[in-house]
Amino acid sequence: MTTYNTGNAVPSTNPKDLYDNAQALDEAVNSTAATFTDRLGNERTTLFRSVELGMASVSIYPDHASGVAAVGEGGYFCVPAALDSEWLVLYRVEGGTYVEKKRLPSVVRIDEIQGRVDTAESNINALDGRLDTAESDINAVEGRATTLEGRATALEGRATALEGRATSAESNIAALDVRMDDAEGDVSALSGQAATAATDIQSLKLRASALETRATEAEGDINSLEDRLDDMAGLVAAAGTAAESAEQSAAGALEKATEAAADAAAAQASAQAAQDAADSAVAVVTGGTASLTPEPGKIPIADGSGKISSAWIGGVVNVLSYGADPTGVADSSAALSAAWADVRARANATTRYIDITLKIPAGIYRVENTVDFGRAFDWNLGIDCEGAYLIGYTAGAPVVDMTGTRGVTCKNLAILGDSVSVPSCGLLVGPGQLETSGNNRFANLKIDGYFSTTALWNIGCETTNWDSCYFQNRSEGANKYAYIADSCNRFEASSAFTDTRDPLTWASLTCNTFQNCRFANYGGGPCTYLEGVFNWSWDVGCYHLSFGDSGIVIRCSPIGWRSTNLKIEGLFETANGGVYGGLKDCVRIVSEDGLQTDIRGFYLNAGQPQCSRSVIRVESTVGEDLASPSMVKLANAEIVVSKTINVATVTDVFSGARLQIQGDMKLRESPMVNLDILEGFQGILHTQNYSQVRQPGSEDKPFSFVVFEESGNSGRIVRVDGVGTGIGLQAGGTPKISVQGSSSASLELVPGATGAILIGASSPVGNEKLRVVGTSVLGGPVDCSASGKFEGPVQIGGYLLAGLPDAASYLRHLIIVTNATGGVALCRSNGVDWIDLSTKLPVA
Repeated sequence: MTTYNTGNAVPSTNPKDLYDNAQALDEAVNSTAATFTDRLGNERTTLFRSVELGMASVSIYPDHASGVAAVGEGGYFCVPAALDSEWLVLYRVEGGTYVEKKRLPSVVRIDEIQGRVDTAESNINALDGRLDTAESDINAVEGRATTLEGRATALEGRATALEGRATSAESNIAALDVRMDDAEGDVSALSGQAATAATDIQSLKLRASALETRATEAEGDINSLEDRLDDMAGLVAAAGTAAESAEQSAAGALEKATEAAADAAAAQASAQAAQDAADSAVAVVTGGTASLTPEPGKIPIADGSGKISSAWIGGVVNVLSYGADPTGVADSSAALSAAWADVRARANATTRYIDITLKIPAGIYRVENTVDFGRAFDWNLGIDCEGAYLIGYTAGAPVVDMTGTRGVTCKNLAILGDSVSVPSCGLLVGPGQLETSGNNRFANLKIDGYFSTTALWNIGCETTNWDSCYFQNRSEGANKYAYIADSCNRFEASSAFTDTRDPLTWASLTCNTFQNCRFANYGGGPCTYLEGVFNWSWDVGCYHLSFGDSGIVIRCSPIGWRSTNLKIEGLFETANGGVYGGLKDCVRIVSEDGLQTDIRGFYLNAGQPQCSRSVIRVESTVGEDLASPSMVKLANAEIVVSKTINVATVTDVFSGARLQIQGDMKLRESPMVNLDILEGFQGILHTQNYSQVRQPGSEDKPFSFVVFEESGNSGRIVRVDGVGTGIGLQAGGTPKISVQGSSSASLELVPGATGAILIGASSPVGNEKLRVVGTSVLGGPVDCSASGKFEGPVQIGGYLLAGLPDAASYLRHLIIVTNATGGVALCRSNGVDWIDLSTKLPVA
């Protein structure tokens, strides 16, 4: 293979050394030989041989017990990581138990590294091509400079020739002067002969006059030649200036190409440095006087250290110009924060509409201290990462702190949390004490790895859009989350750069939207925590993945704001259920005992949930059922659930206690629907077969709802239910209820388990309980008027003589008098008396 072998000392940013390193790195990763030679001629062990040596010295076991038994006290062994198949965990047996020492990459991880190496090599090849192009451009400039030098030489030659012609003209003039002197001598000689040679004298005068005219013309020619010489001198000077300018342009181009190569530490970003320098040029305002800071009509001036204020810098700030290391070797924390400090200074010093972007070229950046991306406000503020990875080693602190920042659009940033120096979170957003945060947009943000609290921590970042983002936490524990939205700072977030609110101090947290986002907790905890949020929505493309808890936890509190207008959609799924038990609930609502609260505007569309306990659970802060008088009400609710994916069991829609729902429920899988645990339901239920629903009990609770069943179920389509002393259907007006059917029976009353039908416990106006007009045939104890008739045994109400109803009010009605003379008598009103039908006399 072709190498440069410059022999430059380590470290080196020379592109030739980068080229040699790329070939050596490719051989180190891909070769199956035992060694390879680095660019300094040293023999090094290949990755293939290192893996052989490592695997030969440390064996892999399927679990900890077999590893401990095999290697004994002080021995080492490996077990695949329970959380991530890309890693092996190295253990040492100490005191009869296993102690984790290090996480090692598996073959899958090595393949991933290989992919990154291939990408780096491809970027270096692209860099070589761009450097070749730069060299070609330099050669072209040098050629033009050579051409200009030739033209300048030719002009110098022409100027020399003109100087010669001017010298010849001067000689001719001198000759004319001599001839003038001779002519004057002749005139003087002839003057003595004037008397005799007047004619000749006159002729000589004429000749002298002609000579003067010729002399004048010669002087004009000389002046013209001098003007032309001046013009030629100007052309020569201009040619010299052009040549100098060309030389300066060539030198400048060569210097920029050299700077581009020097800035190529990130390989694929080096050729862009020249363009970045152009983008970051000083924005000079023409005219006016100079100023240290931007003012209308002013131009920039350097300060005492020779620097122009960052407020004059153009639209792109590249972190590589501040010393950020895209190879992941050196700590880039300070460089990233310094670059943002310049962005913030310019954004906050202007009218909030200036277009300014922080550029983080593709690469791996080591972050040992929290990066400060906070307290900037500009409506055209950008962070363009081009696929940059920030690896956080900020134990117990955020990797990136963006508190107090507004108007930012952040694209293609990836933040990874280290498994040993575990950060508290990947990204912290929200206001400080007196600041506002929000109006932000994040696209293709990826936060993954190990975090002691959460991947994303939001303590008040409002009106923010999250598009195609990943929030993933691999740390184990019930109180570890993928996303926290905490309006009261219950989890005590803090910033190293600004004062945040005290715990349990509320701030507004409105209007966050999520499109095609992934929320995943691989360590057994919940995905998302919500408290005091308003107008939040997740679309159907979102993915909620928990290995051992809930997809979303909603915390209700007696202080602060209630969560309102939640639109939750997406898939609720699980994996690795054998380790952590799998997804338990889609949504878990946590409230305090004794608190009566509600969530107004609750929409849930749970797509094929893989939950093992319930779709919606209500519980206390200690995980137990709430007790009376506690109540959680989902108001203006709509709940849509498709069939859960559980092979062995049927998941309940609800679990816990003290939940009431007002709204619509679309729950086709009827055996899942357990209305019996609710404290009330007012609304509409859509289901397949209501007879399979676990219906409300006999308690007197606020149940009044309409059931829409699928057609074909015993001919019923709509059902209206109540419970206890409540009624199933209530209507107003006169008549109270009007029923018209398409068959001979307009209204059918079906008896319950006792076989009896009761119509009305009492009459509110003291007369009939049910009136039937027409010739309808009724079965059962019903009062009839007109020509109606009864089929089947009819029981008529019984009265004592001392308590007979007013006959005038019940003309043609029938009653039984139980203590009439001769025993029980059937009587009918004639409008005046109750007539005993057996004696045809008033009953007595």
